[in-house]
Amino acid sequence: MSIAVTESWDVEYASGTRYTPDEPPVGFVADILAVAKEHGIERGLYVGAGNGRNFIPMSDAGLELTGLDISTVAIDQLKERAPRYADRLVVGDLPALPDDVRFPLASGRASGGPAR
Repeated sequence: MSIAVTESWDVEYASGTRYTPDEPPVGFVADILAVAKEHGIERGLYVGAGNGRNFIPMSDAGLELTGLDISTVAIDQLKERAPRYADRLVVGDLPALPDDVRFPLASGRASGGPAR
């Protein structure tokens, strides 16, 4: 991931306007939880975990998720909001994950990118 993209996400999260704690998770969270339960999936990867808007409710519902995000600021905010999950959070993109780790579920939310 380019440094410029990473820095732009850091600026976006540092501004305090990206996914405030009072924003509800997006609708697909319930769908992911239902599919995971139906298939007996208990762990997974959340790409673009951000500051936890969707990661926290899915984890609180019982999914053992690893959260991945390129923004150090976002991951720091997520650690502050939910320190119980700090050991499951990774800053970086896919190559930041260990080579030998496999996830039965991968999820994420596509975004148009930070505001410019």
